[in-house]
Amino acid sequence: MEIKLRTHVTRATVEDLQPDAVIIATGCTCPRDDIPGADRPNVVTAHDVLSGTAKAVKSPVVMIGGGLLGLETALFLAEAGHSVTVLKRYKTIASNLEPIYRDYLLRELKEHNVSIITEVTVERITGQSVRIKDTQGRVREIPAASVVLARNPIPQRSLQEELHGFVTYSIGDCVYPGKIVDAVRSGYIAGRQV
Repeated sequence: MEIKLRTHVTRATVEDLQPDAVIIATGCTCPRDDIPGADRPNVVTAHDVLSGTAKAVKSPVVMIGGGLLGLETALFLAEAGHSVTVLKRYKTIASNLEPIYRDYLLRELKEHNVSIITEVTVERITGQSVRIKDTQGRVREIPAASVVLARNPIPQRSLQEELHGFVTYSIGDCVYPGKIVDAVRSGYIAGRQV
């Protein structure tokens, strides 16, 4: 078995290999384009933070997105000594999590002084802050040396479309963003089908 790392896969790559099947696990990405200022150098994604790609995260940090990814990344940063504020569009926090883990996560966030602001929309990211608006229309600036995006991830499906005609099995977040157990299950099923 040959393993190639850091290799960009295209249709030509697969045609050269002529495999019996291709298992696609391209993951997902965080949308950036609908927030003015999201292209600034002080803005990274939660995936960048957790993978170690984002090297220069500085306090205070504003996390845009209060789902599981945002909350776990906020805790990761808070445990590393950062001051973190989480912004969430809706009122509920982690309502789709298993109750015991939800209680644990929220307790840890509180113990690490992570601030959670709900029912706000992000209007703009600047070099030093994030401008938000609440449900009453009040606008305010939240100080931010770094901004981390952890909004609803979008499955990366371009390779699936490019490999039309090959036998493919898509697994993990490129099918639907989920939890590690979902990715492992879909990988197991694909492995059994090959």
